[in-house]
Order: sequence, then structure tokens, then C-alpha cells
Amino acid sequence: MKRKMMIIMMLLALVPTFLIGIITNNYMLKSLEVFQENALSDTAGVITLTVSRFYNEQYMAVQSAAAQEPYIKILESAATKDNTAVMQWEAQAKKLIADSCLLIGEASLIDLDGKIIMAYDSREVGIMLNKTELYKTILSGAEYYKGPVIFGDGSQRIDLAVPVKNQQGKLVGILKQRIHLDYMREYIQNAKIGKTGYVFVLSKNGTLIYNGKKDQGLSTIYSEFESMSDLDQLINDFSAGQLKDTSGIIKYRSNGVQTIGAYEKAENTDWLVVTAMEQKEVYAEVEKVRDIIFDVCVLIGFLGAIVGYLMSRVMIHPLTALNLHLKRIAAGDLTTRCNVEGKDEFKELFENVNHLADNLQRSEKELRMSARIDSLARIPNRYAIYEVLDTLLYKHKNQAILMLDIDGLKQINDNLGHDMGDRVLAEVGEVLRSLPQHICYPSRIGGDKFLVFVTDWDEKRYPEKIAERLIKDIKGIRFIDDVRVHISVSIGVEYLSEDRMDKKKLIKRSDNAMYKAKDMGKNTYVVYSQFNKKET
Repeated sequence: MKRKMMIIMMLLALVPTFLIGIITNNYMLKSLEVFQENALSDTAGVITLTVSRFYNEQYMAVQSAAAQEPYIKILESAATKDNTAVMQWEAQAKKLIADSCLLIGEASLIDLDGKIIMAYDSREVGIMLNKTELYKTILSGAEYYKGPVIFGDGSQRIDLAVPVKNQQGKLVGILKQRIHLDYMREYIQNAKIGKTGYVFVLSKNGTLIYNGKKDQGLSTIYSEFESMSDLDQLINDFSAGQLKDTSGIIKYRSNGVQTIGAYEKAENTDWLVVTAMEQKEVYAEVEKVRDIIFDVCVLIGFLGAIVGYLMSRVMIHPLTALNLHLKRIAAGDLTTRCNVEGKDEFKELFENVNHLADNLQRSEKELRMSARIDSLARIPNRYAIYEVLDTLLYKHKNQAILMLDIDGLKQINDNLGHDMGDRVLAEVGEVLRSLPQHICYPSRIGGDKFLVFVTDWDEKRYPEKIAERLIKDIKGIRFIDDVRVHISVSIGVEYLSEDRMDKKKLIKRSDNAMYKAKDMGKNTYVVYSQFNKKET
């Protein structure tokens, strides 16, 4: 009887313990899977926001250009065959076309017959577009037309056309701009999406606007992915205008590899941005947690058997508390901890559960940080420093931007390998992290370029002294693992003036100054206002 009671008590201890382990395993793995998918969705959201801003800026610029008087007069005069008026406005219209090419893309003016009467590329003048989708769309009353144009070298641009109307609101012609995608493409290529991550942008007809998989073409994606998948259904729904959700998660196989993608429709466009990553990388942390949970479950079962053998009363209370904390962890509360009391086996059990929660909390923190910290240099990335600039720019009287370019990194990558190049970037990151905090905000914005935002200093010519210090310290990186390296740095400095320029212009000026430093022989710095004043 005693042995039977002992077995019953042990079973009463073991069965609930293993059930708790199974439930906890399901809860925690599901929670972590959702968290990983949400992290991928957040990355897709950031990239989609940039794509939307890029398109909206281009669309507003083309709309604004269509309202220019020289365009309207040229089209009205061409329609009435008034050659005198055409000659009167021709010079101004050509200047607008030339200027818009620098800001937006190649422009063309199309009359109501569908004929190109003026264009940045003179070879297009006289071409008839009256049978094209562009012409038919605008003549039907649409506010805009956009469509991809693929060139023979594989490059791609977007034709964006809007109606040109006179002051009475009457349609007099069409303005077509050929939009370059370089800025959008550069941002997406610099985005860090794990080891296997990539981005592609789809138009509504299934054509690729951008493909992050460099070994694939731009025209179609169907040959790369298996049919009858979530992606296949997504493309069909998007093309048919039956997309139920503007964002979500899809799963498909790419070249035989199981892949997870987060998609989101870019606002005010017919583009769909998909951020994808191999499933094994997305769920890598899930597999780690699965092993931890298994070890914890084995430990819980072992301790439960011992406690069941000793007494049931002592066992019930701590297991109830343990179950409560595990459910909180599974529900997403990673701050909950078990109170470690006594000197028995439960203390070890609670410590292991707390260790599990610590690991999960650390993993969550690392995931959040990975979206803002450059993995090689261990300093803020482009997205993070842009947030700093948006927050602190013009908050203090003394502010400056330093643009750094590492000289010699390409030669190291070519001759010693990219692993050694990555080590050099890590050493440069260590130099930048040693700068005074709350005054200097270092970041890596991509490739061999770094940006340092300096603010609120008291010492005269402080940013230039920082530049001199960086030149000295980076030049001092001579050996990595007994391998001699030769690097230096060229730095462009731009002080903030009182005319409150936006951050893009400030960064552009510091970038120009940096290239001036390169022209002067590298391993030096140039202040933009000084060399610009001399050139002027």
C-alpha cells in the first residue's frame, strides 16, 4: 500500500508537470513565432514607408511641374498652330524640362493628338503615343498614369504622366516624366534584413519594380517561386484588385527553400513591398527556446518526482506559482520572475525558469537593437542617426555633421577578403564609440561611410578637433590579427548655419566636403563652408 501510494503521489506530481511543460512549450513557441513575424513586419513597414514617400514626392513634383505656365502656353499654342507663341515660350519650357531632369527625370510634353512636341531627349520629338496605355488613360480623365519601363541593359524606370490643364481647367496636353529609381533602390539595398533577407517590390500587374535577389531578373518572378503558394495567391489577388489586407505574412518556397515574407502595400501606389527571409533564420530563436524548454521540462519532471515522493502538500503551492509565471511568460510578460526561496530543489527549478525568462528577454532586446544597430561596427545605423537628427537638429546653437569615408577598405576587401574588411569596420566602430557621449553621435550609414553628428560643444573649432582625432586614431589601425592593414579616412565637415537647412542638404554638403578631402590626397578633412567659399 505504501509503495502504491508512493507511485500514485509520484504520478500526481509528474503528470501535471509534463502537461504544464507541453502547454508552456506550445504557448511560448507560438508567442515567439508571432514576435519574430512581427519583427519582420516592422522591417517591411519601415521599407514600405520609404517607398511610399519616394513615390509621393515624385508624384507631387510632377503635378507641380504640370502647372507651370510655359508648359501650358506651349501646348495651347501648338494646338492652335500659333508658331509665334510657341517660339515665345519655347526657351522657358526647355529650361523647365532640363531642370526637371535633374530633380525628377526626363520630361516630355505630349499634345492632345498623342504627339511628343518637346522632350529632354530630342530623339523622342515627333513620336506618336496615341495608341499607348499612357495616352488612353489620361484622355479618359484619369489624374495620373504610371507604368514600368525596362531598358535593354536590365535597368528600370517608371513613366509617370499627369494631365496639363489651363486656368479654365481644360485639358491641353500631357506631361510625362521618366522617374529614376536609384534613391529607392539604394535605400532598400542598404537595409539590413538578416543573413538571408531580401526585398522585392511588385507592381499591380505582377512586374517587379525592384528585386533584391541579384541573381534574378526584373521582369517576372514566377519562374523563381513555386506556384499554388501564398505568394502566388497574393499576386493574383493584388492584380485582380481583391487584396483583403494591405499587410500580412505569407509563406512560400523560393528555389526549394521555405521562406517567410511580410508584405505591405505602399500608400497611394499600386506597389506591393515584400520583405522575405528564409524560415530557418526567422525561427532560429524559436529552435533555441525549444531546446531550453525541453531541458527545463526534464528538470521539472525530475524535481517533481522527488517532491512527489516526499510530500504532496509541499509540491502543490510552488507548482501552482510556477504555472502562473510560465503562463505570464507565454503570454508575453518577459519581466515576470519567480521568487527564489528556501534551499530545496524548487529553488533550482525557479532559478532555471528565471534564467529562461532572462534569455527570452535578452533575445527580444537583441532583436529590437538589431533593427537600429549596425551589426559590424556596433554603432547606430542610418535609420537610427536620422531619428537623432530629426530630434536634436537645431536644438542647440553649436552643431555640425562629419562625413567619413574609409580610404583603403576596398583594397583590403579585394586583397585580404571581406572578413578582414569586416574586422576593419569593427575597429573603426570602436574608435567612433570612444568619442564623447551626448556630444558626438556616431553612425554607419552604409559601405565604408560613417556619419558623426556633433552638438552642444563649448571649445572653439571642436568638430575640427574631433576630425583630427579621428584621422589620427583610424590611421593608427595598423595590425589586425598580425596582418598589416593600410587605411586612412577622408572627412567632410559642415557647420549648421542660421538658415535652417534640412538634414538631407546638410548631409549632402558634408559629403561634398568629404570628396574634396579625397581629392586633396585623403587622410585629411575639409570644412564645406571654407572650400565652397574659395571656389565661389
